Amino acid sequence: MIMRVIDGGGSLFRRADVDTEDLKVRNFKKIQSSFSTLEDIISFAKEELLAETAGIAFAVAGVIENSNKVIASPNIPLLNGVALGDVIFEKLKLKTIVLNDMEASVMGMAGLLPKENYFMGITWSSGIGVRIFHNGKLIPVSEGGHMKLSIAPNAPVCGCGNKGCAEAFLGGIKKSKDIQEKMKELGISFDGHPNAFLDQEFLKGEAWAVEYYQSVADRMGLFLANIQTLLYLPLIVWKGTVALKSLPLIEDDIRKAMAQYLIEPRWADKDHLRFLMSPELEHDGMIGAAQAFTLTK
Repeated sequence: MIMRVIDGGGSLFRRADVDTEDLKVRNFKKIQSSFSTLEDIISFAKEELLAETAGIAFAVAGVIENSNKVIASPNIPLLNGVALGDVIFEKLKLKTIVLNDMEASVMGMAGLLPKENYFMGITWSSGIGVRIFHNGKLIPVSEGGHMKLSIAPNAPVCGCGNKGCAEAFLGGIKKSKDIQEKMKELGISFDGHPNAFLDQEFLKGEAWAVEYYQSVADRMGLFLANIQTLLYLPLIVWKGTVALKSLPLIEDDIRKAMAQYLIEPRWADKDHLRFLMSPELEHDGMIGAAQAFTLTK
């Protein structure tokens, strides 16, 4: 059975056809886009649709109800309140399910890491998303990226509308804006992404870049320490563009920050808490969405 899967975030959308027999990902396409209308998303979903497609699955950030309605999606606000599954079925006459993107990703991670029975999956990209996998089951309906790291009046405003969320401090959108402001302050132009400029300057030992990354490590350390205090995880599986580039640079600093906040500092050690990158950074959410679709049959 062939499924069309769409994995959507704030500024990045992926699409592929997944064979539910072997979970192989085919016809993969990725675009950098912030769609402005629902029709744009529908067009992307149906483009080059195979005749043998049996169903469609969306994986999007936010709160999802009954695998159908998007209650709130901070990174794709045009979907707020939209019964996306019903809309797609009406347009394309194909059964459609809608999943939280982290639900789909962590289901895919679990399938790709069959020996791991307890871990947290985290996407660190334009925003922050987390889900927990425990003993063969996904613990759903959680929005860890909107955990409060500050209640100060001047705390940054998150895409969800509240202040002081982990995502507001740590999301890639905030990081890019910060670096763009720093480049203006320094009077520097850079032919590339602002985050690449930050990494370049950090590796050169520039004081401002080292200081900035230390602040990121401190915030991420606080965020993970809160989670670790509650759950005592043995493993965190990472994905996302920021995780891929930034984590190798500041993992040790993140662990040091965690240790400062934990009642038992050793819970931040590599012997107690492993970090892994997802085995399929681009495709785990699509694999998980296809698995979820088969379970609804």
